[in-house]
Amino acid sequence: IYAMVRYNDKLYVTGNFANLNGIPRTGLARLDARTGAVDTSWIANLQGLSQVGYVLKQDGDYLYIGGNFLQIAGSTFNSLARIFLPTGMVDSTWVPNTAGNANIRDLAFGNTNTGI
Repeated sequence: IYAMVRYNDKLYVTGNFANLNGIPRTGLARLDARTGAVDTSWIANLQGLSQVGYVLKQDGDYLYIGGNFLQIAGSTFNSLARIFLPTGMVDSTWVPNTAGNANIRDLAFGNTNTGI
């Protein structure tokens, strides 16, 4: 596990893994923050390239994930995606322009709110 972000009673983790506690999850998982149990109702596996998530950053109700992947939860995103935390859904309306073979290891937010 390379990064973790807590949102209410959920803990999002990313890294280089194919399962957590024997439950298949590739590169990204959501856990119960109190018990550490994998949330089996939420699946947003990373697919393609090395299937690794390196960084998670929260900005308000959004969680940004950067890494080395081509898809998250079956939707095409080139190594950068965001999740709407209140629902846990990948935000398909946000389509960043990244290289198809990007390897994103860190994220920073600017103060103009125009991008990351």
